[in-house]
Amino acid sequence: MSCGVITAAVVIYFNPVLWWFDPLCTYLFAGMVLCTSYPTLKNCFIIMMEGSPNSLVVDEVTADLLKIKDVISVHDVHFWQTS
Repeated sequence: MSCGVITAAVVIYFNPVLWWFDPLCTYLFAGMVLCTSYPTLKNCFIIMMEGSPNSLVVDEVTADLLKIKDVISVHDVHFWQTS
């Protein structure tokens, strides 16, 4: 962020006609922050909405549960992500 501020200040200092360079740097920095924080916000939303993990295959878990001694049947299985 400070690199953008310094760059805009130097450009505007030497050429005041380019006053729009400061808002341009601000919008570019805001876009960069938005793009880099999107994956984190997406994961937080999935966890808060109690979404199921992507790497989990329900049929495999059900088959593994049926391999346990004395388990007769498995039905109505639910999974959600907690962290």
